[in-house]
Parts: sequence; C-alpha cells; structure tokens
Amino acid sequence: MFALSPSRLFSWFFWTYNARLVLTAGTMVVHGILQVSGTADVSAAIPGIAGLGHILLTVGMVLLFLALRTRLFGKREQGAEAATILATR
Repeated sequence: MFALSPSRLFSWFFWTYNARLVLTAGTMVVHGILQVSGTADVSAAIPGIAGLGHILLTVGMVLLFLALRTRLFGKREQGAEAATILATR
C-alpha cells in the first residue's frame, strides 16, 4: 500500500479540487435559482464561472493522476533497489 498524503502533488490536488468543487456547485445553484425564479436575463457570467470551475476540476484530476503516477513508480524503483541489494549479499 502506498501513501499519497506526503506527496506535494496530492496536496495541490486536494486544495485545488475541493475549492473548485465549491465554486462550481455554488455557481450552478445560483444559476438554478435564477432560472427557476423566472429571472428573464441570466447573466452569461454565471454559467461561465461554472464552466471555469469545471476546467479547474479537470486540472485537479490531472494533479491526482500525476501524484498517483509518482507514488506508484517511486515504489517500484525502491523495490527494485532493495531486491538488487539483497541479491548482492
């Protein structure tokens, strides 16, 4: 088993993803309330901000996959070094 929490990329993922999730959900709720209340002119900025939130959620997911890749391949290299050391003894 590997731990992701010590990874700097995971820390960036965690804060980026969660902050953008709140931004995206909040703007979608505001847009929904305005649409249900019958406001005729919903500003294009509200769906635009929600769209930017979705883009930044994707950036957060890329950071998660980079953190996973770093931890997975780092463990394999350490395991290979340990096997080499044991084989030479």
